[in-house]
Amino acid sequence: PREADEDSGDEKRALLHADDPAQRPAIVRDTLVLLNSVTPFDIRFKKDHALVGRVFAFDAVAKAVGSEYELKIFIEYPLGSANVYNSAAGVAKQMYHDCMKDPGKGITSGFKCIEYEMKHGAGDWRLLAELLTETTRFFKEPIKKDLLPSPHSEGAVPALPPALGPMLAPRLLLP
Repeated sequence: PREADEDSGDEKRALLHADDPAQRPAIVRDTLVLLNSVTPFDIRFKKDHALVGRVFAFDAVAKAVGSEYELKIFIEYPLGSANVYNSAAGVAKQMYHDCMKDPGKGITSGFKCIEYEMKHGAGDWRLLAELLTETTRFFKEPIKKDLLPSPHSEGAVPALPPALGPMLAPRLLLP
């Protein structure tokens, strides 16, 4: 029994070490720096363009010791509400519920239901799935720089408090 406790402690220490940003693989660090350099940027629901939010931060989580990392996206929706979601799926489900255009249909992927604006006011909206492909979200391939949006801060929308960054306490996040 004591050996199991020690192994468990070793595993917890390894996970904490793996979550140290300096210890992450270069592709994880580089991708996060690049993505966070273009925040905030606006997003909208593909089925109802009136449903708008903003991406304001990215982070990565290790799935297990020695395992792969997964990208975390932090989205405020609705815009200016300070309601923070920590996944595209969570935002897409809420947007779907808010629009109810196709009752009975479900959401297959939040990344395929949400569009992002390349440059504010230019009218160039693209699927979030194009920017954040599965191989990018799991840090298998670098992000395509030509798909990066320009950061935009809406003057009429209040800035998010600094506490609402990637170190956000889980209780403040919506699913």
